Amino acid sequence: MGILDWVRSALGREPSAKDTPAASDDAPSAADWTAADAALKAALRPVIYGSIGGVRPDPSNRATSWWGSNFLGASGEDVPTGSDGQPMDPLLQIRTDELAETLAGWEGIALLTLWLDRKASFWEGSGFVIRTYASLEGLVPIGPGYREDGLFPSFPILWSAPQPEQPGWENMADRVPGPVARARKDGWFFETEALKACNAMQTTHPVKLGGWPTWIQGDQWPEDATFLFQVDSTDKGKLPLGDAGSIYFFRDAGGWILRADCY
Repeated sequence: MGILDWVRSALGREPSAKDTPAASDDAPSAADWTAADAALKAALRPVIYGSIGGVRPDPSNRATSWWGSNFLGASGEDVPTGSDGQPMDPLLQIRTDELAETLAGWEGIALLTLWLDRKASFWEGSGFVIRTYASLEGLVPIGPGYREDGLFPSFPILWSAPQPEQPGWENMADRVPGPVARARKDGWFFETEALKACNAMQTTHPVKLGGWPTWIQGDQWPEDATFLFQVDSTDKGKLPLGDAGSIYFFRDAGGWILRADCY
């Protein structure tokens, strides 16, 4: 399938004359609808989802993607400490060569580990440490092993195939002509196949790499930062983030940035 066919299938069928309302002083013109459709296609980004569990684990293999334990780190590296001086908890390890596609912002990262401070406030953007490694060579076990005492349960992570994701309306409204953004007709945006497919995946996959942040309370995008991944509340993974909330991780020239929201 060519890239144009991939985009068309992600968004569903092309708008027809029946879909496009006649122009008036208040309604978008046909050119406005065409521009909006083109902007939405241009905004699609590949996303990869991660499910926890679902495959037989190999507890001896730390050199893979894990939830809750079995991390690797550099020789001589210690488990990071939290605000109370106690060791942070390992939440997520991502081995990038397990992914079917290299996503924007992930270039040069062979392994990423995410540690959380259970006593800090995500809502203030604190309480985490992210470490990245350009190679797996020389990495050694760090922190608790499989099903050793810890805050989170131990699960291997299974990655999905890449699929296209469109931005939330907060990150899309200023990309389309004003008459379209103000129009009552909104199926062109809220009823696409891409949106339906991603919503279905997110209900069962608490880890999302690439794509767009799925904001709950509105856009909090840090200036000049790149969005890399998102982690959602999960009962299975014993990660409550307020009321069904999410944490979003960005990177800029100064390092990693966390944003969080919930219902």
